[in-house]
Order: sequence, then C-alpha cells, then structure tokens
Amino acid sequence: MRTSPFHGVVSAVRWRHRLFVACGLNGLKVFAVQNGEPQLLACLDTFPAFDLALKGNLLAVAAGERGILLLDVMTLQPLKVWATPFPVHALRWQDGILTGLPAISQLPPLKFSHPVPAFAERKEDVRN
Repeated sequence: MRTSPFHGVVSAVRWRHRLFVACGLNGLKVFAVQNGEPQLLACLDTFPAFDLALKGNLLAVAAGERGILLLDVMTLQPLKVWATPFPVHALRWQDGILTGLPAISQLPPLKFSHPVPAFAERKEDVRN
C-alpha cells in the first residue's frame, strides 16, 4: 500500500471500526481499529483534508482550495465535489445542512441542504 507523510492530526471522526484522520495538506488516513490497535487501511492524499463532518454513511471533507469532498464511508468512493469560492477549512453538519466555513471569518459560510438526497433516503444506510 502506498503511504504518505504523517505530520499530525487536524481532525478525526470514528465510524464503527474505522477511524478517519484529516492530516491537513497530507490528506486523509483511514484506519481500522481492532482490539484497540489501529491498522492503516487507506491513504487518500490526492486532496488536502482540514476538517471532517460525519452524517450517517457520508463523510464530508474540507479540502481547502479544492472545496468540499463528499465520500461514502464504506467504499471511500467520492460521491460529490463542490468547488467553492474560497478555501474551506472547517465543516459543520447540523439538521441536515452541511456548512463550509472559511479560515477568514469575514467571508460568509456556504450552506448545502440535502447534499445527496437519494443516498440519504436509504434508511438502512443512514445512522446518526
């Protein structure tokens, strides 16, 4: 498996036995946690990862100048990429609305309601 540098953690979320770690410019690392021991499953470094927001089986990644990337947490396949008018460095997912925030507080946040409606409607896949 190809790996990339690991210089620190910017953000992390856990989904079942997987741990998703945002490593800034070094991308996203995905670990399986079994018996308290992490094992590297994937190293996604083709985009930066500054913050993570998890909703059910959807993982939103704040990818700086690349915008916002939405991944399926089971397959790690990208579902959608939003180009944004400013670099996104923080995310919040609340009441079904995904909000992307800039590093500069003078810019307004970006809001996305129902980012992937067809995927989110499959009740067996969505767990809060």
